[in-house]
Amino acid sequence: MKPQCTLLLAAALLLNHAILGATTKEDRDLVLQGAKVYPSATATPIDNASVVIHHGQIAAIGRRTELKII
Repeated sequence: MKPQCTLLLAAALLLNHAILGATTKEDRDLVLQGAKVYPSATATPIDNASVVIHHGQIAAIGRRTELKII
C-alpha cells in the first residue's frame, strides 16, 4: 500500500473514532485542529487544518486561520 493511502486510511479511522466518541446526550460539536487533512488522494493537503464535526458528520474543513469556529 502506498504511504499516501496508508496516511489517508489512518486519518479516516481517526475521524471515525472521533465521531463515535463525540456522540453524547448533548450532541456537542467536535473540532479537531492543527492536523494535515488530505481531502482526496490527488488533492493538495490542507496544512494546519480544522475539522468541524456536527451531529456525527463532518460539517466543515479548512485552514485553521480561515475557518470561523463559533
